[in-house]
Amino acid sequence: LEKDAEQWQGAQITCVYWDELTHFRDFQFNYLRTRTRTRSTIQKGVYIKCSMNPDPDHFVRDWIDHVINAPS
Repeated sequence: LEKDAEQWQGAQITCVYWDELTHFRDFQFNYLRTRTRTRSTIQKGVYIKCSMNPDPDHFVRDWIDHVINAPS
């Protein structure tokens, strides 16, 4: 739910893992994506990892179509 994502307002998250991203909405993903940041001198960067079976009607499919449809 959108309200669940908004509980992360003001957070600084160095990594986010999504299990079955297609079970979430684009608002939830993008909201947490905007919280991935760090000022740490130890952490070299931030990242997001996702698992999914890309549904043709899900927002993430638009992002990965170029990979799925790439010539062999």
